[in-house]
Amino acid sequence: MDNQSSKMNNQETEIDLIQLLNALKEKILLIIPITLVCAVIGLVLAAAVIKPTYTASAKLYVNNLSQSGSTTSGDINLQKSLVPTYIEFIKTYEVMQEVIEKTGVEYTPNQLIKMVSASQVGTTEIFQVKITCGDPEDAAVITNAIAEILPTKIAQYIKGADTSTVEAARVPKEKTGPSVTKYTAIGGILGLVVICAIIIIKELIDDRIHGSKDLTENYTIPVLTSVPDLMIK
Repeated sequence: MDNQSSKMNNQETEIDLIQLLNALKEKILLIIPITLVCAVIGLVLAAAVIKPTYTASAKLYVNNLSQSGSTTSGDINLQKSLVPTYIEFIKTYEVMQEVIEKTGVEYTPNQLIKMVSASQVGTTEIFQVKITCGDPEDAAVITNAIAEILPTKIAQYIKGADTSTVEAARVPKEKTGPSVTKYTAIGGILGLVVICAIIIIKELIDDRIHGSKDLTENYTIPVLTSVPDLMIK
């Protein structure tokens, strides 16, 4: 009798992938609306709730450090190698404090450090400075202030070092974030994953007998008879 009532595989329930897929298929009319609702929520958050951000950028050129008046390949390589150093100067507390004093913006140095990003343009002697914040005018003002302050600050530490502004920052007209497409996709994916996970978990923990097939697949007890569901037409 113990053998007849024992479950297959040493009382371990075998996960039937087809059964899970069928469970998801049966709930497709629930899955689709919830996915769409979550996608719409992501869209609304990006378009109307989350504060938009704007990015202003300026390009700076590392000037020739040669005292001979001519530029050699060695000078150019030196200028390129100094770009990462110049970028690190931008992200210092001291530079940001001077930016605040010059512009009068109501940010702390640490906040500005989080807003700023800088990168070398290809393999050239030019690097780009970007400020991303919620006010487009502040973004441009801060970026240009950095471009003005940086040469003096660098010259205090590197003899003969200098930078020139190749392209000043302009007030951005369009927002750079948040991305409506990205938030809509994330909302839809999260909704899909959550509802599918709930359906699968409910299916896995459901130990009720739904028909003779459940008995034959999980037990060795023979099915002698079954009562038809008279409510099914």
